[in-house]
Amino acid sequence: MSCCGQNRASVPSPVRATSPSPVSSPREKTGETPGRRIRYVGEQPLSVRGPRTGRVYYFAEAGPADVNEKDVDALLRTHLFERDGSQPE
Repeated sequence: MSCCGQNRASVPSPVRATSPSPVSSPREKTGETPGRRIRYVGEQPLSVRGPRTGRVYYFAEAGPADVNEKDVDALLRTHLFERDGSQPE
């Protein structure tokens, strides 16, 4: 007889971050600068893949984050992000 929790170990658990920053730091991987600072304005935690870089960004809460320059315009078009006012254009 099998146990109902027997397959539980085969289900991957989600990766969680505690700050609104990219899952992987661009500087650590390639030495490049993060690009632009934008602000997540949503109310729920969000994972989103940058359409140009393929980088996955995780936002635990609303707030600023560094995003690769190539992904900024696409993320802004979602209306879940806005340009961070603390940075000159």
